[in-house]
Amino acid sequence: RQNKTIEVVDLSDNSISDTGANSVIDTVLDRDGLLRVYLSGNPLTDFQKLPEVMARFVKTIQKDPSEKNILFRKGVALNYLKRSDRALRCYDRVLKIDPTDVVTWNNKGNAFNKLKLWYDSLECYNTANTLDPNYGPAYYNKGNTLADLKRYQEAIQSYQQAISLNPTQPHLYNAVALALEAQSRYDQALEWYDKAIALNPKSPMGYYNKGNVMLKLKCYNRAIEYYNF
Repeated sequence: RQNKTIEVVDLSDNSISDTGANSVIDTVLDRDGLLRVYLSGNPLTDFQKLPEVMARFVKTIQKDPSEKNILFRKGVALNYLKRSDRALRCYDRVLKIDPTDVVTWNNKGNAFNKLKLWYDSLECYNTANTLDPNYGPAYYNKGNTLADLKRYQEAIQSYQQAISLNPTQPHLYNAVALALEAQSRYDQALEWYDKAIALNPKSPMGYYNKGNVMLKLKCYNRAIEYYNF
């Protein structure tokens, strides 16, 4: 899918794109066995940003210097760096300390998803929602995994559970629309894209996706209108 849905973690979900920065972070990660850099939401694509990012991490750890917090954030950073196998080891250590940590179960599911271990991923999301039925991110991420498995109707049900808990997030409606579009249910998909647009009219995502649907329907002029938004 060209417009793949994002996964939700409790930190901002941006990826790291600069391989040189990856090497620097990897060196820092391994020094003394502790994470010395905290990815607080922005891609680290400039070596000059390293001291600033490290300072933010130190400030975060000062608020909670526990082993659990350090391991959790190391897992998040490793998963961003597409070292999901190592991220899983961090998350497993967190869950040995606290097996009821819902956020860690969710992020462990994300790591399995990156490794394309779909069923392990689903098991983690289900565990998160068994522990906390009101934890929306796990329903959303479960929907993404079900969509990866082409189990679109189940994915829609999971997205709708997330919507019932947080009805103001456009990306949830966009995810439902993508699953409907994947089943060639174009009229319904357009309705859900409209719902996403209504929640955030300034975001180009809904218009772009509507353009894609119009292309599939061979309504080329309408597609251009949406792409030009």
